[in-house]
Amino acid sequence: MYPLQNRARFHFDNLYHTNEQMMIGPYIVHQVGDLSCEAGYYLPPHTQQVHEISYVVSGRGVFSANGERYEVKRGALFVNADTDMHEIESSMDDPIRYMYLGFRARKPITSPIIQTLENFYARPHNRIAEGMFEVQETFIRLLNEIIIADQFTGLLKECCIHQLVCQVYRLLNIRSERNYLVATGGKTDVQKLVYDIAQYIDSNVGKLSRLSSLSERFGYSYAYIARVFSQQMSASLQDYYTNRRLEKARDYLTHGVSVTETAQLMGYQSIHSFSRAFRKVMGLSPSEYVKNRPGAVTK
Repeated sequence: MYPLQNRARFHFDNLYHTNEQMMIGPYIVHQVGDLSCEAGYYLPPHTQQVHEISYVVSGRGVFSANGERYEVKRGALFVNADTDMHEIESSMDDPIRYMYLGFRARKPITSPIIQTLENFYARPHNRIAEGMFEVQETFIRLLNEIIIADQFTGLLKECCIHQLVCQVYRLLNIRSERNYLVATGGKTDVQKLVYDIAQYIDSNVGKLSRLSSLSERFGYSYAYIARVFSQQMSASLQDYYTNRRLEKARDYLTHGVSVTETAQLMGYQSIHSFSRAFRKVMGLSPSEYVKNRPGAVTK
């Protein structure tokens, strides 16, 4: 699928981006690729310069961070912070192949949700998970967009980066849905509740007129829902909703929907309230954003 490049002690299935920086949305991407190591390859300890997400496509090996060793195999997801001391060992019998993304947030950070993500990747309290096969598809889409490089690439690369960074955050924080079932009869726990709430908000962000309606849908008091959501997501329920709402609005504007129609689609009572909320999170008004995004229309 990908062209083969041979480099020194590695066999590269594809090295897409290494030394230069790519500005993609709120992120600076330093490296992204699909790498196969030789049998027994050892990468000595080195300090990370950026946050790194690694996904094991095949084989076995050991990823180490700050002296702690983690055995990894197909389906493993691993995260390093930008200050971690990192090393890699590839199995002699089953050499490791992994996909990786090295990135950091652009400064200054103006979005609370990006700040939440940055806080996690800078100090990951849970850096490894097994069986995360869905991450491979996200990586493949990102790598393909870098190869294709047509008129849609910029937008789609940003979408893929957002999906990957957020997907990994969810998998390592509130975990995937299959991990939410507790051992006692398959009943759902607090994390499953928070996951379901986040999914519901994501799917209905333009239709959800008031957050208090979550109480009726999920059968818990609003105070309880807000408290456990904040504890699990490291962001308040209101901030999460506001940011998802405005990210969706930004997508509409990017795709040419007018400011007026976007405000209506996202349930704002007036353009003024929409503009005020958009500026607070995005750092500029919807009209100013449109001017910097060819293809969007103001009305």
